[in-house]
Amino acid sequence: MRLLLLGITFTLLNFSALSQCNDCTPDPECVSEDAFPTICPFVLPDATAGEEYEEVITFFLPAEIVDPESELSATLLQVTVTNVSGLPFGMEFTLNSDDNTYFPSEGEESGCATVCGTPLIVGDYLMTIDVSVVVTAFGFEQTIAQSFQLPLTVLEGAAGNSLFTLDEFVACDSLFTTPELVFMAEGSVVSYEWDFGNGAFFDSSSPGTLVYSDPGDYNISLNVLVQDFVLTGAEIITLGDGWGGDLDDGFGLLSPDPYFVILDAGGNVLYTASAATDTETPSFDNLSVLLEGEPLTIEFYDEDGTITDDDFLGATTFELEDGTVVVEANGTTCSLDIELQTSFDLTESETVSVFPSPDVEIQMSDDENYLFTDISDALEYQWFIDGDSLSVNNDSLLIQNPGLYTLHLTNLVGCDGSSQEFLVCPSVELTYDGANDVLQAPEGFVEYVWFYNGLELDGADSFELASPADGNYSVEIIDENGCEVESSVFTVTFIAEANNQPWKVYPNPTTDFLQLNGDLTEIDSYRIVDLSGKIWDTKSWNSSEDRIDVRSLPSGLYTLQILSSKQKPVVLRFVIGAR
Repeated sequence: MRLLLLGITFTLLNFSALSQCNDCTPDPECVSEDAFPTICPFVLPDATAGEEYEEVITFFLPAEIVDPESELSATLLQVTVTNVSGLPFGMEFTLNSDDNTYFPSEGEESGCATVCGTPLIVGDYLMTIDVSVVVTAFGFEQTIAQSFQLPLTVLEGAAGNSLFTLDEFVACDSLFTTPELVFMAEGSVVSYEWDFGNGAFFDSSSPGTLVYSDPGDYNISLNVLVQDFVLTGAEIITLGDGWGGDLDDGFGLLSPDPYFVILDAGGNVLYTASAATDTETPSFDNLSVLLEGEPLTIEFYDEDGTITDDDFLGATTFELEDGTVVVEANGTTCSLDIELQTSFDLTESETVSVFPSPDVEIQMSDDENYLFTDISDALEYQWFIDGDSLSVNNDSLLIQNPGLYTLHLTNLVGCDGSSQEFLVCPSVELTYDGANDVLQAPEGFVEYVWFYNGLELDGADSFELASPADGNYSVEIIDENGCEVESSVFTVTFIAEANNQPWKVYPNPTTDFLQLNGDLTEIDSYRIVDLSGKIWDTKSWNSSEDRIDVRSLPSGLYTLQILSSKQKPVVLRFVIGAR
């Protein structure tokens, strides 16, 4: 049985038992002109999605109050915040009272709360605060349950992804990235739906490292659905014994005033219902109580007045589930209407990109003077010859030396690529040094092979060919990179010189005998030398002979050196042909 003496209307801020907001200090300037409970400020500043928010609210709770409508006076004994709902997701509240209770009549005439956190979803929110107020008027004590609302607007912000981060967004050829959650939801039913943008999906919080091996753009998205169990109503079907044995209930002649209290697994009070008046089977409608921290405990009481304490009727635990949950404690049966309500449903996404490394290919210009690549818009070019870098940052390169060329470049998206080795072989030109009577090729190659009139000359493996005879010469060279290059044909003509000599030889080339023509009586001796300087034959001349037997000589180029006491030495060139 209850006696409603006075209706009191004032607003308090809500709280969160699990919050991590900073402590607050009441603002001493927060008072009201009519000495009636008030809060400062009346309107909370707007919050911005993705940005940290913190605001301190002071509430003024005078011990002596006057109801402005009825002009009745009362003493404010106790104010308890019993429940909070409708908070923007990601935000919390902390009261400066450990037990969420203030005692104005004992001098505690002000309190404060901090609202803080990072809101995630844009919108207009209406936070509901449930309080229990104990007052006395005309010597009677009265407990009044009130619900109040405090609006808060969350504006759209420029913040990034509020659900997850990635450690890599762009890569060349293959990308490895690990999503990390920045979203936490404790004590709720949370589901995660990942879409990796490549046909793969995942339904847990931590997917590990993702690998993207094919070039392209991939949209990684995460949907987070948070649902909470909310008590929307309750009905006491049968009320157990234990309430009718005291004066406040007329020793069982009057009706009881039942109510219930719900506590979490840690013994924290989640909700205290207002007592129903004069009934054993009351209904508690239009509730919005967040239930978390199971197993939960429900306790049943009969509220008494100022003479005796409230009667404890029993307690039991229950598990959370969506639907109607029936509990029984010491003869009291109660049905609880519990709904699994969505408190947060948000999808965020990030795009990652995989770029192919450039396919670098070196080509040679038609005139064979330049090397170039078709990639003309790279950020950087680095040319190399035989492993040594060249100071050229361009898509083309003037060829100055033979060798192995490579090109390394960085394209516009920062991906690197290197070409295969491109072999530039040397050009070989023959020259004749008349002063030393030698035919010369460029020096410095690994191998030389000389040809005379299309035939390979045995033993001619130097860059020089001494005393060449009339005819067509060429040389094939092999360099250190494996180039095999043949020179153009160089023609040696000594006919005019030979016409001025006292002796001539024929046939040239020959395979068996070398015929001499001229005044043979003036010849003292002769010798035959090959291109390497090897002497093959040395003899005194027999004037009765007119030819030299060369059948023992291998094919190749030779010089016949004729010595005479009456003439200057004469050097004649001849060739032993293939047999």
